[in-house]
Amino acid sequence: MLLRQKSLLQNNKALITQPETEVSLAAISIWPIGGHNRKENEHISQEETDMVKHMIFWKLKADCDKAAASEEIRAALEGLAGHVPGLQSIQVRRTYQGEWDLVLDSVFDDAAAEKAYQTHPMHVAAKEIVHSYAVERVCADYETA
Repeated sequence: MLLRQKSLLQNNKALITQPETEVSLAAISIWPIGGHNRKENEHISQEETDMVKHMIFWKLKADCDKAAASEEIRAALEGLAGHVPGLQSIQVRRTYQGEWDLVLDSVFDDAAAEKAYQTHPMHVAAKEIVHSYAVERVCADYETA
């Protein structure tokens, strides 16, 4: 369950505003944003929320051909477009700075669609390709307005 907090969306980034300070929610956690008709701090279920953005960053094995591995992973995951119900968009790109090699950026109709995607047979097959190259990952799922 998620807890609703006062927040705002600015330049497609979720922020909590505090007196004289703005803290990126990505550093702590993501709270729902939107016009839910509920009392402050009331629990809401993910099934009642807006679209969901699903992002993953991966580090690839040091001894693999990262360009070839990235292309194989990209083809497998982007190939899910049009086949997974509720998947609105999906992109896999190599990063050009930082400690991560590859990023997945996807959007789902809602949290239920993202949850169903996790067990979709085509996604399960694509994850096997990812797992053959990835040594570390970080994932963030958050709601969009």
